[in-house]
Amino acid sequence: MGTTWLFNVLQEMASRSGTDIKIVADGLPYPEKSWAGNVLVKSHRADSPELIKSFDQQVSLFACVIVRNVERTLQSLVRTQKADVEELIGWLKADLDAYWAVLPSMRHVVVIAEEWIEDQGALVVTELAEFLGLTLTPNECAHISAEFSKESVQRKINSLQEVNSWSGEFKEYDRQSQWHAGHIATNAPTPLQLNSMQQARVNDLQRLVDELVSNFSLMSAKAKSQQDSVGSLSAMDFIQARQVELTGNSDTRLTVMQRVRNLLGGARV
Repeated sequence: MGTTWLFNVLQEMASRSGTDIKIVADGLPYPEKSWAGNVLVKSHRADSPELIKSFDQQVSLFACVIVRNVERTLQSLVRTQKADVEELIGWLKADLDAYWAVLPSMRHVVVIAEEWIEDQGALVVTELAEFLGLTLTPNECAHISAEFSKESVQRKINSLQEVNSWSGEFKEYDRQSQWHAGHIATNAPTPLQLNSMQQARVNDLQRLVDELVSNFSLMSAKAKSQQDSVGSLSAMDFIQARQVELTGNSDTRLTVMQRVRNLLGGARV
């Protein structure tokens, strides 16, 4: 849903503002456990409510979400994924359900409509910088927006494809930027052929997307650049607990979660 665009923009914003970060994304090694700074996580789905509830008051968690028109998202998935329409609709529902289960309870949330990027890209970057407390000039925000315009991104992907000798399969990707081969469609999307039940599900999902934008819009975010009163946990404490939850390693889970309990003063996590 535009997640890779946002991921790259946030990396560039951190770089230009002199903010040191580590990255969690597909194919990249995890940051060292001793890292005490900021961590940027690329994900298409919110983490579990239990995990967020345990850490949101102890670590400065900022959720930056980008969403897109559901039918266009579905067209993109049909083009790039080997799954039928019914399954793909299920994927989108699971993503949106995860957002709605977590975002309303978080302290720092903004949602971006992908449609804003083409005409208001510099404003999106400017508002993100304010939300995250990053120092960027108006010119820097405009340059970042231009650097990640659709045309610029297509040139980056073409270059990556040539350098890496990609065959054009979507599964081929650059680990640092997460751009995939064929990430941007070069032809007009094929119209969806949906039955009445599928169309009704898509319409329901679009209402959820519209409500996310309405309730958490970046353009009307009220609590920006505020200093948190947080506990003694680090971003890497959250990352380690998140990894345990994703992998389901019970032995490691006991070790990490006990450490978290200890740091929280024995509170149940």
